[in-house]
Amino acid sequence: MKNCRHLRRTLLALWCALNGSLAFTHISRATTGLRMSSNVQDGLDGGKICILGGGFAGLYTALKLAELPWKNQQQPKITIVDPKDKFVFQPLLYEYATETLDLAAVAAPYRDLVRGVAGLEVCQGRAVGVDLAAKEVEVEGKEDKLAYDKLVVALGTTPLLSTVPGADRNALTFHTLEDAYKLRQKIRALRASDRGTIKVVIVGASYSGVELAGSLVSYFGRSRARVTLINRGSDILRAAKIGNKKASEEVLSKGGVVVLNETEAMDVNEDGRVTILKKGDGEDLQELQSDLVVITSGTKVNTLALDGLTGLPKNKAGKLVVGASLKVKGSGGDVFAIGDNAVVSGMEDLPATAQVAIQQADTAAWNIRASMMGSRPIPFRFAELGEMLTLGGPDASMSSFGIDIKGPVATVARRLVYSVRQPTNSQRVKAGANLLDIRGLLKTK
Repeated sequence: MKNCRHLRRTLLALWCALNGSLAFTHISRATTGLRMSSNVQDGLDGGKICILGGGFAGLYTALKLAELPWKNQQQPKITIVDPKDKFVFQPLLYEYATETLDLAAVAAPYRDLVRGVAGLEVCQGRAVGVDLAAKEVEVEGKEDKLAYDKLVVALGTTPLLSTVPGADRNALTFHTLEDAYKLRQKIRALRASDRGTIKVVIVGASYSGVELAGSLVSYFGRSRARVTLINRGSDILRAAKIGNKKASEEVLSKGGVVVLNETEAMDVNEDGRVTILKKGDGEDLQELQSDLVVITSGTKVNTLALDGLTGLPKNKAGKLVVGASLKVKGSGGDVFAIGDNAVVSGMEDLPATAQVAIQQADTAAWNIRASMMGSRPIPFRFAELGEMLTLGGPDASMSSFGIDIKGPVATVARRLVYSVRQPTNSQRVKAGANLLDIRGLLKTK
C-alpha cells in the first residue's frame, strides 16, 4: 500500500511538471487565434527585430516570434546576436562535466536550431554597443551595424570573480559550456591520477554549488572524494523548496561533503590553497589544501552592449527596469529586456532561472508582435512550476505543485522534463535519446 501511494505521488508530480512545461506552449498556440488589430504601422515592411543574446530568453523569444502568425504584414526579419555558435541547455552542464551526457544533449549549434525557420538568422559576434537614437547595434568585428525596429536585451550574466582574490587565475568557474569543458578535462585527469584522496573546494552553496558537489562525489566515488562547500550564509540553498533542501542535505551528508557555513573565501593561491575566514573568528584565517577549486558564487549582468543604454533606468545590479509588458521604461516602447537583464516592476524577487526566462520569452514575443501590429500587449505573469536538482549519479530531487520526489525516480522525471523543454522538435529527439538512456546512470553507486 505504501509503495502504491508513493507511485501515485510520483506519477502526479511528473504529470504536473510535464504539463507545466507544456502549458505555455499550449497557451501561446491558443492565443495566436485571438483577433488582433490590422492597424499595421506604415513603412515597417515586415520590420527588423534584433535580439541580443541566444540563451533561454533570447532563443525562445526568437523561435516564438517566428511561430506566431503575422496577419496583414510580412514576416519580420529576426536576428539573434551571440558570440557563441551553440545554444547551451545550462541545467544539464553538471551531467556534461561529469561525462554522464554527451555534448549533443547539452548544446546544439544555432545553425541547426534555426534551419528552416522563416525569417530567423544568427549573427555570430559580440554586441558591443547600442545606438538608441539611430536604432542600431554594433557587433564586434562587423563592419556594418545591425538596424532594428524592435530590440530585445537578453544577454544574461557572467561570473563575478573579483570577490575572491586569485580566483581568476587559480580557480575554475561553472557557468558556461567552456567552463564545463575545462572542468570535465580537469576532473578526468584527477580521476586518472594516482591520488588517493581528491580534494575539491567549491565556493558558493546555492543551487550550482550544491548540485556540483553532489555530482563530483558521484564522479570520483564517495571513498575518494573529499568535497568542501564554502558558504557565506548560515544555510545552504536558502531559496530552495523545503523538500529539495532536505534531499540535498541528505545526499551531501551521505557523500561526506563538508559544509562550512558563515565562511568566506579570502584568497585562492596558485598551489591550490584556499584561505578562508569564518564569521566570529575575528582575523583568525585558516587554509584549505585542494586539488581543484571551483567558484559558483556571484554573477554580474553582462553590460558590454548596454553602454548605449545609459539613459534607461536600471536597478543597483545593473538590470534594466521593465513594466508588465516587458518593455524597458523610458525606451519609447522599442526596447524589451528579459531574463537576467531585466527586473520587472512589482516582481523584483523573481528567481534567475531558465523557467522565468522561457515564460518571459513567450510574453515578450507576443508583445513585440502586438506593438508592431498596433494591438494591445499582455502583462507578464510568472507561474511557479516547481524546481528540480541533480545531486549526482542516480540522485536527484524534484518539487512540483507541493509534491516532492527524490532519488532515481526524480532523476528520470528531471531528464524527461528537460527533454520536453528543448527548444525545437528536432533537438527534443536528439537530446531525448541521450537524456533518457539512463541504464548506466542508475547503476552508479
